[in-house]
Amino acid sequence: MLAMSNIHVRVKFYGILTELVGRRELVVELSPPTSLGSVLDKVFSLHPSMREFANKYKIVILHNGVPVTGQDKIMLSNNDKVELLPPSAGG
Repeated sequence: MLAMSNIHVRVKFYGILTELVGRRELVVELSPPTSLGSVLDKVFSLHPSMREFANKYKIVILHNGVPVTGQDKIMLSNNDKVELLPPSAGG
């Protein structure tokens, strides 16, 4: 039986989130099956300031360019892209 390869997910940050993480992008590597929630948990464990921010404000999450909710239900594939944006302001 062949072992499954790890999944690599590209995570991009925008606005103040770039400042919190110290970069615009990182690649997260996890074992399959991998949910969007697992990727976010990994990012938050690497960057605790992101978790603090996400607990205070609603971060906009895109999966392959599509806005999402219910992170644990979305399963990711190798080379998927997750984008994290700060909440918009104004009116």
